[in-house]
Amino acid sequence: MYGLCLSFGRTRPSRSFSQSAQDGSKNNCLRDALFVPVLNCATSFFAGFVVFSVLGFMAHKTGTSVDSVTAAGPALAFITYPEALSLMPFAPLWSVLFFLMLFFLGIDSIFVQIENLVMSVVDEFPVLRRRKGWVTFAACALMFLGALSCCTRGGMYVLLLLDWYSASITVVFAGLCELIVFSYIYGAGRTVRDLQMMTKKTVGIFWYVAWISITPLLLLFIFINSMASMTPVSYHDVILPSWAQRVGWLSALASFAGVPAYIIYYFLTSQGSFSKRLLTGIMPTSRWGPALEEHKAAWVDYVTSHPLRHRLLHPRFSPRASHPSAPSSPAEAKLLELHASAGETSSAGRSPV
Repeated sequence: MYGLCLSFGRTRPSRSFSQSAQDGSKNNCLRDALFVPVLNCATSFFAGFVVFSVLGFMAHKTGTSVDSVTAAGPALAFITYPEALSLMPFAPLWSVLFFLMLFFLGIDSIFVQIENLVMSVVDEFPVLRRRKGWVTFAACALMFLGALSCCTRGGMYVLLLLDWYSASITVVFAGLCELIVFSYIYGAGRTVRDLQMMTKKTVGIFWYVAWISITPLLLLFIFINSMASMTPVSYHDVILPSWAQRVGWLSALASFAGVPAYIIYYFLTSQGSFSKRLLTGIMPTSRWGPALEEHKAAWVDYVTSHPLRHRLLHPRFSPRASHPSAPSSPAEAKLLELHASAGETSSAGRSPV
């Protein structure tokens, strides 16, 4: 999933650097969602030839097999690969080029990660939009200070714990939560309708079926299998002590905790009966929709003229409204009611998702 760049939210900030972003809500997000994973897979495929050709050279020089010189995890990039480069002619040149490649790879990857974090913060707190540069600086400074632990004498162990526990199962969990929100809480039908409104193209049944059944089941299977087959992290065939393993699990739980923590916060701070708070929590707020008012008006008109029988049904299975004031389902009527009055900016409740 890391190679495919899934569940990181990187496609959303990447559109800020494209010319299509000037057209607001009409960005072809389906094209981007296909192009980015294919490009990532092609890069990983090419990198495989580079890595194993160097490892094969090292095995040939040392008179051993490729299996004996291959290392998994961070040790491959920071120990095995530099050792292989040291055996090549013009070793200093190849070493400089290799670590320059790692540096630019890291900088290139962190661009969209930082932008995604900053966009989430300024969207949640609009007052910070005028201070976006300072928000970016604060995010980079905090990450820099946190990453200093990986540069100490025990930095490799810290990196192994984070890579083993936090970077694997947490990504699958995040992707599963995202699918649950857009496929079941907001509704796969609404998601498809919004995409068709933005792209002016029909979203096929394949994508609808994948979002509502295939992908959630596949991610759930991967998550359960990863949890069941999780083994203690080791370095050079030495298993790290139990207290270090617990620190690794705490780092993973820190990523999980945000979802239930906000749900609890929402129920404690909202008013009304439990059923009312639950219903309000799974409904989109008045802030949902395009950011610009002209785009939001067009979106409301499109939703009104394309009602759904149910939020989980593909728009193909719903009749087209004959006139803009055609009635829709109760849930659709509630969604439109949130945007009925001009200048409305907030709803009665906050969504726990």
